[in-house]
Amino acid sequence: MLSLALTLAMIGSTELQWLGATHSDAAGTLHTAARRYAQSGQPDVWLVGVAHLGDSSYYEALDALLQSSDTVIYEAVMPEGAQAPGGIDDPSKASSTRASLHVIASMAAGHSVDSMEALAGALVDGHRPSANVVKGLRHDGWGNRIELSTLDGKPALRSLGADGRPGGDGSAADIIVPIPEDVGADGSTLQRTLAEALRMRFQLNSLPYEQSHWVPGDMSAEELHRRLTGTEPATPGGQGEKNGEPFELGGMLTGMSFSGQFAVGMIRMLPALDALSGGRAIDGLRMLLIESLSNPEMLKQGTAMLGERFEQVILHDRNDVAVEFTLKHCRRHGPGDAVAVLYGAAHMPGIDVLMRAEGWVPVETRWLNAMQVDLLASKLTTADIDAIRDWSEMAGSLLGR
Repeated sequence: MLSLALTLAMIGSTELQWLGATHSDAAGTLHTAARRYAQSGQPDVWLVGVAHLGDSSYYEALDALLQSSDTVIYEAVMPEGAQAPGGIDDPSKASSTRASLHVIASMAAGHSVDSMEALAGALVDGHRPSANVVKGLRHDGWGNRIELSTLDGKPALRSLGADGRPGGDGSAADIIVPIPEDVGADGSTLQRTLAEALRMRFQLNSLPYEQSHWVPGDMSAEELHRRLTGTEPATPGGQGEKNGEPFELGGMLTGMSFSGQFAVGMIRMLPALDALSGGRAIDGLRMLLIESLSNPEMLKQGTAMLGERFEQVILHDRNDVAVEFTLKHCRRHGPGDAVAVLYGAAHMPGIDVLMRAEGWVPVETRWLNAMQVDLLASKLTTADIDAIRDWSEMAGSLLGR
């Protein structure tokens, strides 16, 4: 059953909470908040703090909540080529078209399809935001349809250039980008592997990102790279290209770095460890996630440990971008409409401050059950649960010093 619990909680607080946990002898449960903001003469804005891993019922509840929104702005760091190509002249149109073809090619890797429409459909099962991107990249910088073609007998993507006809020279020349044979990094992310091991769902596979009114509203991977490193990223297709991943954390999260592959291997061992522990390992890790994610000191200090620059860029700078997109879409809607902002719960305190500064005030809160451990059915002992909770409280206390 879908759960929208604790409605209208903490509306009057100036420091709203976005993650919380409840404990009983029957269950341990992690909750995330969704809040509706209002301003006279403006559309409502829903700020929806999301957990990237959760129970299937959680994403069903999120989907039901978001169905009433006219636009859903979601968190997604993507290459600049994920935006529809264009430009002020032929060289800029050619450059943006080539970047977009590289983005599509990386998403098409491993898929045997004969059209852009079929590719978008195939991506729904693996990485639903990618399906949304492909739907927005069906035309090149000159407005002509991008084609699935061949290069040396292998699949490729082709733009017909400025003249919209095969062949040509200069700006009229075709732009052709081969599709890699190997599946890209999106094929096996660390988060997805962890979700499967814990018998949960992964956010990017569980919500309808492919719908036309769902739009990405985030910093580009290239801009993220510039702000984090102070250097320019490699150009698409160039030597050392990392598909927009600016540093080791990118490889870690996709599971493609050495440390990421090691973590994936350890996670895949969880079922065996669960069997050896008599069915306690998976529930124990789920309880640990519930305790850790609902501990504000652990979240705060965990981010701080990655450095001030990381915290500034990943949280604050991206919050600015999210609000910029939100205000842009609010101008396209009027009273009675609703714009939803779907971002990780850690972003929501900062986005809340920025939206209040623009005149929106919170008027409703709904708490959703993100993940739960049924302690009555679990093999965890009372001693196990007490140890997990004691560790969480101690860790939060030590990190907060």
